[in-house]
Amino acid sequence: MNDYDAKQAYQNSAEATTYDTKRFKNLRGRIGNALDRRTLLKALAALSQSQSGFIKILDMPCGTGRMTHFLLEQGHYVVGADVSREMMRVARTKIIEGNTFGGFHQSDAAALCFKDDSFDCVVSVRFMGHIPKDARIKILAEFHRISRYAVIEYSIKSRVAMLRRQVDHYLGTGLPLPQRWPWHIFERQELYSELEEAGFRVINKWPKMYHLSDSWYVLLQRDDSQQ
Repeated sequence: MNDYDAKQAYQNSAEATTYDTKRFKNLRGRIGNALDRRTLLKALAALSQSQSGFIKILDMPCGTGRMTHFLLEQGHYVVGADVSREMMRVARTKIIEGNTFGGFHQSDAAALCFKDDSFDCVVSVRFMGHIPKDARIKILAEFHRISRYAVIEYSIKSRVAMLRRQVDHYLGTGLPLPQRWPWHIFERQELYSELEEAGFRVINKWPKMYHLSDSWYVLLQRDDSQQ
């Protein structure tokens, strides 16, 4: 099931050009973006301790370049990839090209256009919740093929976060985005089993916001002993 709804929707020009405004221009969105950056930095700091020297990162999917731009600001060599030309067209407006930017590449995450071991790390944010399981397994296999490490944002089930979502829905204070497709929230054991099946082991994980969010940034290392 590689043609899931979100994959098709983000290839729409109108969706791409309004994506940032809908999600990150209001106060709640700006706070969420700041928390994403802070949590990603924690994961990358831990990665730097495991990976000595220069870090070459693939931002997949790069979308409108929100994380691509941020990673470049941190001094990393970054390549952006996305199935959507429309999203990358927006992303290009944010990037000042230089020696540490490897360009944007149109590519399906389940069949990446890069050679084996092309990167030190794949960064993947706001993605896996959109993806049905059979496609997730293919995507993880590709991440495993091209990179030794990955930092992936996952939603992990939390009773407190679920209660907050229900309160937001009741009060009308949630992010006003149309629920056009389901967002998968993982049971902890389900996630660990899926990652192990893909040949990754969890080094560490960091919450975006303790208790009030179910979003976690998970640092993974390829388990070469399974090869």
